[in-house]
Amino acid sequence: MTTVDELFSAILEVSPVGIAIADDCGRYIDVNPAYCEMFGYTREFLLGKTFGLILLPEQKALESDILAMALANDGGAPNEWQVMASDGTYLTVRSNFRTLELADGRRRIITALHDITALHDTIKQLKDSESRLQQTNESLESIVVARTASLAAANQELLEAIGQLEDTRRALEESERSHRRLIETAHDAVVTIDANGAVLSWNQAAEQMFGWSTEEAMGGNLGDMIIPEGYRQRHAQGLRNFQNGKPSQILNRTVEIFALRRHRGGFPVELSIWNHQRDGQTVFSAFIRDITARKQAEQEVLEALERAQELAMLKSRFVSMTSHEFRTPLTIIKSSVDLLRDYREHLDPTEYCRIIDDIDSGIRRMANMLDQALTLGRTDENPGGMNPAALSVTKWAHALVDELHLGNLGGERIRLEIQGTQDWRMVDERLLRQATVNLLTNALKYSPDNSSVEFTIALQADALLVEIEDHGIGIPDKDQAKLFQSFFRASNVGQIAGTGLGLSIVQKSIELHGGRLDFRSIPGTGSRFWFNVPALAAVDAPPAEPA
Repeated sequence: MTTVDELFSAILEVSPVGIAIADDCGRYIDVNPAYCEMFGYTREFLLGKTFGLILLPEQKALESDILAMALANDGGAPNEWQVMASDGTYLTVRSNFRTLELADGRRRIITALHDITALHDTIKQLKDSESRLQQTNESLESIVVARTASLAAANQELLEAIGQLEDTRRALEESERSHRRLIETAHDAVVTIDANGAVLSWNQAAEQMFGWSTEEAMGGNLGDMIIPEGYRQRHAQGLRNFQNGKPSQILNRTVEIFALRRHRGGFPVELSIWNHQRDGQTVFSAFIRDITARKQAEQEVLEALERAQELAMLKSRFVSMTSHEFRTPLTIIKSSVDLLRDYREHLDPTEYCRIIDDIDSGIRRMANMLDQALTLGRTDENPGGMNPAALSVTKWAHALVDELHLGNLGGERIRLEIQGTQDWRMVDERLLRQATVNLLTNALKYSPDNSSVEFTIALQADALLVEIEDHGIGIPDKDQAKLFQSFFRASNVGQIAGTGLGLSIVQKSIELHGGRLDFRSIPGTGSRFWFNVPALAAVDAPPAEPA
């Protein structure tokens, strides 16, 4: 059966109230767990110590007075006071004292302490809050009055601002509609992409320029659609560089690049690109202009400039050539005329005829040079087209050889050979004559007088192959690449007269006739030139003449 002492000990153990039992000197005889926990001391440490251990420094002097009041059960003993825990923390407690006298005359002081620190702090905070609330209420009353008037004025300003914003919104919407109409009707392609290169907008001009419809282009990768494969890596790297804060080489500039048309290859464009914000994200917009026509025009201007420079150079060469080449025949003519004027009566018929022949030769030489220059000029300025007509190649070739013979140009040295039987052909006699005469006269001029010149015409199915071979001085290897340039003459011609125009005329004549010209030459041995030109059989050839 449980004794009273055991019951009292159990109550001490479980009580949430801090309970201490002290002797009449104020020394702890026993403390419960709640008391130890409240002050942070162990039971063993407290036993034998006085309650002065928990007093505040300023209360130490009152320890004996408090003990005396407690022993006398005097109501003056503190009921609510501050004490100090082991870590120096101040605690507010409510205390109850009771002094008991034992049978042997000893007295014991029983103290019960309630920790009301949190309650005390809460009450203090409430009082402080109440005071601040009172002050705030008083302040708010004056603020409300002022703010009411201010809000009324602000409300009026807000209404006016709302009206202005509404006007601005309508103006912005109209501006955006106008902007969209402008983009849609622009002659230039207008394209917008995001930071990853995906297409966000694509106007009608872009559809026409690149061949992708808006539905196909939207969301697609711009690089895959319009950027040539060799430049796609640079395009992607440029986007990454911008995202990493590196400077761009093309932003806010106008550059010329190549772009791709769908299924139709590349073409030159002029690109102006800039970055801006859309819905908080960086995007890139560009005006793209097809400059194919402009580039073609620029190329034509460059070619015209080159032609003009070439013409100026040719004119300079022509003046130089004529001043040199005309001097000899003019000197011959002048001296011959002087002889005829001063010694005509003393000249025998043979000498007289020789002088007349010298004059005639000089005149023909100058006429030939002028004819070559004029022929080249007409070919350059107005190449015209080929005008084929029915021609008896055999009769024409024999007449040409006779003409060179009669003109004392060495025609008797020409060995003509016609291969094939389909004689009547559709050819441009003017072009054919220009090419053949110049090749024949060159062969005669640059070969010894006692050598022959082989002139062969092969009548092929739909073409003529003309070959002219001499056994003359040949052409040095170093000169052969420049041979067809106007006014160029080989370095081994010496004093042999010439203009440097003949082979230029040959080449242009063959090209205009749609043919091809080639040659082989060995210096000191001779040269062989040949060309072939289209020459269909003449359908309406005249009947063969009777033998």
